[in-house]
Amino acid sequence: CHVADSPCLPETDAVFAIGPEGIVDAAPKDLC
Repeated sequence: CHVADSPCLPETDAVFAIGPEGIVDAAPKDLC
């Protein structure tokens, strides 16, 4: 997933999870 937040910032990847409460930080167990 790529999100353009600002034309001044370089592109980067983000790790996240979708849980019952919405988008959350991914736990290490979710990365495997």
